Amino acid sequence: MTTADIENWANRAGLATADFDIGRELRFNVIPKFLLDVGECAWTRKYEALTFAAGEREKDLPNDFFRMLDVYIGSPGPVGVSERGKLQYIGDNPIRVAIAEGNTSPGVPTGYYIAQRAGTGGAPGSWKAFKLDVPTVSGCTVLYGYLIQVPFEDTVTSVDLNPYIPEPLQGAVVTRLRAEIFLDRFGLADPRYETEMRKYADWLGSARMYGELGRANYAVFMT
Repeated sequence: MTTADIENWANRAGLATADFDIGRELRFNVIPKFLLDVGECAWTRKYEALTFAAGEREKDLPNDFFRMLDVYIGSPGPVGVSERGKLQYIGDNPIRVAIAEGNTSPGVPTGYYIAQRAGTGGAPGSWKAFKLDVPTVSGCTVLYGYLIQVPFEDTVTSVDLNPYIPEPLQGAVVTRLRAEIFLDRFGLADPRYETEMRKYADWLGSARMYGELGRANYAVFMT
């Protein structure tokens, strides 16, 4: 479905008040909250690669980037780094980030952090710039997995949600948006709001149960 489909379905009785910005509520409250509620699963994970030339240290991340999972240097890589060597996240260490920011001498990367984008391309200022702790001494490919968000340019352009949320689970977003409409129109104690939130909780259970798109294989040992 598109965001327009969800807005129409959630507000099919026309209960949203004139001052209730349904587009903004869906894009910047309901959908982000749903993805956070579901957490990490097969369809919230994506995998990409960044290619660095010698002397480079910074690349922009995709617009749908939300949070980094694991990061590895692939092959070929700088001398001294084993194939698919894992990079350490240093963004939670202010001293290491400060040292990295001031380091202009090429070396073998061992860590990374996330910074704000610079310039004018692709949502400048957003936290979607990937930085190595040193400019890489030679060309390398960085492989990484991350959790997604749905990138919105504004509050009115309709966006297809199928690439981000499996269509069978999009009813959860409809239900949560309808709950927000009832909350705004009738208040917290209204039974219609409570009913929609119970339905949303059921949807979350289904989303978590079917979070993986395959069945795990377990080793069977014979005695």
